[in-house]
Amino acid sequence: MQADRLLNTPAPLVDNKHTTHSPQFKTITASAAARLPSLNMPPKHPAMSPSIATKTRKSYSRSEARYYSQTREARKLIALLATMA
Repeated sequence: MQADRLLNTPAPLVDNKHTTHSPQFKTITASAAARLPSLNMPPKHPAMSPSIATKTRKSYSRSEARYYSQTREARKLIALLATMA
């Protein structure tokens, strides 16, 4: 009976003579919540938006690094030639 008060479970029917007039699901009271330590603990994985989460920088492979380096140098050269013309 006490477990039914603590948990959010349907109330059991004892017999047909004594029907309960309470709602179908019993709610947890504040004193019952104080006795259950799992209700007072913070969640194991708190919700965190992706923008707040720490992002690690991806390291490039050698071929990717060479490509980006050559592309950057080519853009600098094109910009230099454009200023000379």
